Amino acid sequence: MSHPPIAIVTPTYRNDFDYVKDLCSSLDEHCSVPFQHILIVPESDRSMFNVLRSPQRIVMSKEEVLRKHGFFRLPLPKRLHIPGLLDRRFKEQWYRPGVGRLSGWVVQQLIKLAAPDYTDSEVMIFVDSDVYLFRELAAENLYIDGALKLTQKPIHAGMTSHIGWHRNALELIGEKNFDGPLFNYIGQLICWRRDVLLSLQQRITEVTGEHWMLALARKRDISEYILYGLFVEAALDPQEHGHVFDPAGLTCSYWTPEAHFKAESMAANVLPQHVALHIQSTISMSLEARKNTLDEVVRLQAGRAS
Repeated sequence: MSHPPIAIVTPTYRNDFDYVKDLCSSLDEHCSVPFQHILIVPESDRSMFNVLRSPQRIVMSKEEVLRKHGFFRLPLPKRLHIPGLLDRRFKEQWYRPGVGRLSGWVVQQLIKLAAPDYTDSEVMIFVDSDVYLFRELAAENLYIDGALKLTQKPIHAGMTSHIGWHRNALELIGEKNFDGPLFNYIGQLICWRRDVLLSLQQRITEVTGEHWMLALARKRDISEYILYGLFVEAALDPQEHGHVFDPAGLTCSYWTPEAHFKAESMAANVLPQHVALHIQSTISMSLEARKNTLDEVVRLQAGRAS
């Protein structure tokens, strides 16, 4: 079965530039399905990322995506430094009349949910800067019997933020009486369908009585991945959504710093269907140590396969 080109979407910024270079190289080497890679960065970072453009990779600005919806970035300095008196870094802040200030974290979610505005692809895959492909990403990794894989893992009682995002998602899609088990749809290489995303936008607009993006901006405390996944699970018939739930996902991720973390620990968790490795960029690890760790994981995997 043939599949249309996919859009791979990576919102990012200058601090993650080195990670993005590695991600781009790994995609170009290992992604065997036709794709367009879309890097979405602050306008002020665009010139830095333009060097990564190619026939299958474009660079867009966040401002391009959000300006037409009434959002604009507040002109705050990245850093205010007065020697001996003050040294303060400012996080990205946006503003929308009728909503107020928004953090860059919320804005990044809105950008993903607005994907039909900037790509015509029928399939979108969202991947963060700090992901590295080490195996072939082929169509058979994405589909089962023509249905697109959607990562789905259980939420346990200690995941209080996830439980809140789940509750808010149910309100936004008008499924307040849903009583099924709680699932987490957050991860890397997360696959969405264009038609389902457009249906989600429409549902939020109908339920809230205002444009979907404005409704989400007002809600603020959301997870775009849980919102989409729960819409598929709770609001759509399986024959309508064209997804199949995938408990393993496509990526082996390392999220939590450990005092004695070693490549062997990560390699032990790599499954046959994993095509990418992910070491969270906020973990205190030098770029060199991160690359060495990833190289060692890949080497260990190659040894197992031989």
